[in-house]
Amino acid sequence: MNVIPSKIEIINEVNLLLTQKIATLSALAKEAQAAANTEQKSSMGDKYETARAMSQATADQYAKQLSEAHQMQEYFAAIKYKDVYTMVALGSVVRSNMGLYFVAVSLGKVAVHDTEIMCISVHSPLGQALIGKSIAQKMVFRGVSYEITAIY
Repeated sequence: MNVIPSKIEIINEVNLLLTQKIATLSALAKEAQAAANTEQKSSMGDKYETARAMSQATADQYAKQLSEAHQMQEYFAAIKYKDVYTMVALGSVVRSNMGLYFVAVSLGKVAVHDTEIMCISVHSPLGQALIGKSIAQKMVFRGVSYEITAIY
């Protein structure tokens, strides 16, 4: 039987995942930039320029993802969490007949104590549908019926 994790356990897991994501993207960005900087010019001319441009594009992509991950971490850190929620709001954990949802940042599925929690943003379609709902309230989202059984 799965143990339902506490909000602090979910927050800690999300913090850990964001920190790991930033560390991974930072390392990848550095490697890609180093590869772009060390492309050797060959007698092929255009081939060198193409390889360098591709390496630089990869480095730029990782740098953008890293910047977005930093912004997500800052946003997550600024959320004010309450112990009790009467309605779904930013920072709440929602238990429904369809699973557990953490309304904070969009990270997808996160496992805590072998229990899957879907981390969603308030700006996501499901987040928008859940915001303002209360315990025992039912809703239909994309043809699926949801009933909120707890908010914390």
